[in-house]
Amino acid sequence: MLETSVSTSNPQTGLVPLAPYLRCVNCGKSDIQLSAGLINCGGCGKGFALRDSRFPDFLSDEDREKLKKELAFWEDHFANTVYQDESEASYERWATLMQVKEKDAVLEIGCGSGALLTRLPAKIRVGLEPAACLLAATTGFYGVIGSAENMPFQSDTFDMAFFKHSLHHVQDKAKAFAEATRVLKKGGRLIVMEPNAQHPQRRLISNPESFFRKLTPVVKLIGPVETFQTVDELVELGHENHLKIEKILYTESHYDRVSVRQRLQKIYSRGLRSLVPQKYLMPNYYLQFRKPLDV
Repeated sequence: MLETSVSTSNPQTGLVPLAPYLRCVNCGKSDIQLSAGLINCGGCGKGFALRDSRFPDFLSDEDREKLKKELAFWEDHFANTVYQDESEASYERWATLMQVKEKDAVLEIGCGSGALLTRLPAKIRVGLEPAACLLAATTGFYGVIGSAENMPFQSDTFDMAFFKHSLHHVQDKAKAFAEATRVLKKGGRLIVMEPNAQHPQRRLISNPESFFRKLTPVVKLIGPVETFQTVDELVELGHENHLKIEKILYTESHYDRVSVRQRLQKIYSRGLRSLVPQKYLMPNYYLQFRKPLDV
């Protein structure tokens, strides 16, 4: 299996296996050249920084400004919030569902620290993340700084791409979906794990004009205020990109320490499961699409 941790002492050597996957976000060419502290496009001549000697930075100035605003929002509303990570069993369950093969090249879009990505037994693991601070302490995959709406990767490159609770952070979700489809090989899979907009708690905060999104105390009680999608909305995006839907699963994450909200969720989902459809009971869903061979 290819070792996917990146060398910081010799960035040129460490990033060589990643180079064939990259393309210039300025001109779209794949003539990417590694040099000391920089990544250069041989097509248009544009240079891109290499952060921390190992993270290629393809983020545009416009995207960087959007990111600053989002990070400022989180700082204002959730500076003192400690988010609980999923349990090991929960991550193992996601990894089992994904059925990654050792020969696969896998991309996580909006990888954060790569908690799930590093658990996948892939030949090469690449994580795209706009916030460089989230990549700083990571190992076990190639971190790339960039936007989901204009990915710095060649077309028909990855065996699998996936969003793990990240698509709702993206402003133009249709464009991100199209980009994810573009970088997939023919026959490749796109997996989306997202908050379920049809769940009652999610519905309170999924509408940008919702009264609940304007009340800081309520937002802190309920959760983040990104815009979520229903399964039907994402299935439609899949159809628009000529993807075939293979699996729809309504589910929930699991934690070692269960919060009050999570206890209430368990009571709600188990108490009403014989009366209410799963799409109204479960806070998350898992979707699997496949890119046809004839696209």
